Amino acid sequence: MKKKIKKLLTFLFKIKSTVIISGIILVFYLYLSNLGFFLQQKTANELAFGFNQWQNILVHIFVHASYEHLIANLFALIIFGIIFEMKTDSKKMLLIFLTAGLLTAPVFLLFESDFVLVGASAAISGIIATAMAVNPKKFLYALIAVIFLSFIFINASKISINNINIGLKEEKIESLQKLEKAIESGDKQKEILIQKKIEKIEKKETEILKGEQFKSETITSPWPHLMGALFGIIALFIIDKKKIDEGRNEFKEMIQNFGK
Repeated sequence: MKKKIKKLLTFLFKIKSTVIISGIILVFYLYLSNLGFFLQQKTANELAFGFNQWQNILVHIFVHASYEHLIANLFALIIFGIIFEMKTDSKKMLLIFLTAGLLTAPVFLLFESDFVLVGASAAISGIIATAMAVNPKKFLYALIAVIFLSFIFINASKISINNINIGLKEEKIESLQKLEKAIESGDKQKEILIQKKIEKIEKKETEILKGEQFKSETITSPWPHLMGALFGIIALFIIDKKKIDEGRNEFKEMIQNFGK
């Protein structure tokens, strides 16, 4: 048991940048959403990066607009982050992540000044591109794993939200029936308590409705992803061209073996 724990801790230490970044992103979302599924539009807009919000150039990377955005990014970050970090090191992982995220935001806004940005998509695209460059053999398997896991967890989240909505509706109907009886019996204290409960239910329903609307209205552009990938590759080329050369040779071997 001790050996297993030691191996786990050794592994986690080797991928510490991936663990730390993923942890920060998750904590950000849970805190900003009040442990819920949705981030309110006002909160997201306040923390977004735009030409009038340069102070958010770092923090916007860790803010996600919806649970779907969060889940897809987290799985991509964890899986591709592990591949890249195990092949290189934690410092390079952090450097690529920040370079891709911090450079993409202002460059993208030079072309699309009306946009505001939230999320780690550009930074993670840098990790995805460099993971592919240094370890092409594992890239395809990792891509399939990310798509599969994201699909499962996003749909599980949708089912959970639907069940919450059904539960809230049933609870509201039951509370309204109890309220009617309390009014008929003249029990003012009970009436007030039930009204407060109904208000809480309606507040929760409104939060979910606004969250779903904000999620559906959020625009996803492919350009930050492509820019993030490009900046990631450029950064890796500058700091460790040898790893790119090794990845290229590995890819050539794959092609040769495939042709046999």
